[in-house]
Amino acid sequence: MKFYYALYLLLFSTFNLQAQKEIKYVSPPTVMGDNYKVEILDIVADKDECKLKLKVKNTGEDYLRFNFSKVGFEYAGFGTYYPSKGKDIIIEPGKMVSKVIRIEGAKSRMVNSFTLKLEGLRSASVPQYASAMNNLMFSVGSASEVASNEFKVTISEVKEKKGTVTTSAEVNYLGGADNIGLVDLTKVTVLDANGVSVEQKISPQKLKVLETGETAKISLSITNPSKSYQLQWGDTYHHLTLVDVVVDPVIVWAEGTSRSSNVVTNKTTVMNNTTPAANNTTPAANNTTPVASNTTQGDLQYCPIYTGAGDGGHIKVRFFNTEGKCFKLVANGVLLVPDYSSSAVVNLTGGKKHLEFHFPDGTVYKDKITPDGINWEAASYRLKQKKNGDYNLVLNIGSVQATPESQARLDQQMAKMEADRKAREAESDAAWEKQKAESAARLEKMRSESAFDDNSSPTNSSSNSISSGSTNSSSSNTGSFSSSSGSQKVRLRVMTAGSPVAGCEVTIKIKGVTIGRGKTNSSGYADIYTNDLISRSIDVYGEKEGNNWHLEGLITLDENLYAEIDPAQALKLINNKIEQLENLGF
Repeated sequence: MKFYYALYLLLFSTFNLQAQKEIKYVSPPTVMGDNYKVEILDIVADKDECKLKLKVKNTGEDYLRFNFSKVGFEYAGFGTYYPSKGKDIIIEPGKMVSKVIRIEGAKSRMVNSFTLKLEGLRSASVPQYASAMNNLMFSVGSASEVASNEFKVTISEVKEKKGTVTTSAEVNYLGGADNIGLVDLTKVTVLDANGVSVEQKISPQKLKVLETGETAKISLSITNPSKSYQLQWGDTYHHLTLVDVVVDPVIVWAEGTSRSSNVVTNKTTVMNNTTPAANNTTPAANNTTPVASNTTQGDLQYCPIYTGAGDGGHIKVRFFNTEGKCFKLVANGVLLVPDYSSSAVVNLTGGKKHLEFHFPDGTVYKDKITPDGINWEAASYRLKQKKNGDYNLVLNIGSVQATPESQARLDQQMAKMEADRKAREAESDAAWEKQKAESAARLEKMRSESAFDDNSSPTNSSSNSISSGSTNSSSSNTGSFSSSSGSQKVRLRVMTAGSPVAGCEVTIKIKGVTIGRGKTNSSGYADIYTNDLISRSIDVYGEKEGNNWHLEGLITLDENLYAEIDPAQALKLINNKIEQLENLGF
């Protein structure tokens, strides 16, 4: 009698649905994976069609491609129906696409429930290295082409007008059905005939994502005329390979209908495949209690702590959340936390784990972790719900405990690092002491070889010495300076015919030993810092644009270590002295 009563209810419900003009369905929970999120909204069916809005968001760093023609509507006893139209759409990281999906001609479309199959999702990671491509050579008035295994670039005729070179090019992607290509023109460098980078304007200045056979157009403008050019690609091109992403089917229910035990049975089957098949034969009329229990579980908060053996590993891992959300946990297809808990501790082996957190409202959150099986003894992860409803699993900072063996290795490494640091410091100190000793010996040699107390003092300087500055050089009673007093700044000003000389490389020496270098600014000044100025009598060497000059034994700094130099005037003075000596018969 119960069987006939249940059959009557089923037939009455079906006829009642068919008599309605349309049926609205409840939007199922958001489907989330490692790098995607799928929302199913605005689901409605009438006598002509069933339609819904599908939103697919890329939440990771990989590129996704979704084929909307592979969204299947499966009706029990009738098969699976697919849209008559649809195409692949690439979804870049952080982007979302939305599309209305509809099927027509399904006699069973006005039903209590159906299953939605999301079979068209694929994913591609960006490889670490760019695709290799030879430089593209081109010149004014010609066209050229270059190709790799994945890309081909064709450049049209190059034109020049009023000193500006312009051209356009096409990049064709040659990948296969399982590939997509990335073109980033911001990585392109233009070289002239000498291999020197030149300024250019290239567009578009944004990343282009290409399907196989698609083309990206390039515009190029160069303002540096040259006999020829070449395009250097660098990291412009990337060739990505797509792999299928398996998304679990989603059951969709009509508004106002009671969800049968199939929901609970399906979830139980996913999380525990050992449930005996005989348990699924319970008559539908007896399932009212489990359904009510499931509805109550949707509001579970702060469930008891669970402790289990996990997968038998030695790493004690805790999963928890501070919001009191209750969950069951599956790792690599094995049910580890069978009872709802807000804080679960399980033992795990090392290596990658594909996790599924099942919540009482039917939401499933997927993530991956990789415990260190060699160095970890314990760790904890926090499961946090974000404002938008998504979840995030984060390793709790400071929770990782090292194994005794790992801690011993770490202590040994730290000890070795400390010993290496001390050895490097000792080596550096020894090198510094050696350098100081060599510098002191060199300075002592310079002092012994220079008769600065007789020849270098400004009071005894020869009549052909040039001393310039605001201070009278004879006011100083010594021409030597101790290097132990620290860095000393020598300021020279290079002039010619009363005008400053800019950009002149200046070197100062004493007894043939270089003690400093500098370069004159726009006012002709060069500031030279040195620790080796043992005399104010210096030799000055200059060079600018291939023109060299030197003044030896002619320059004496004033007490402010300053001198103004006019090389042409100094050479003229020397020539006059030579002429005077020749007139005297020398």
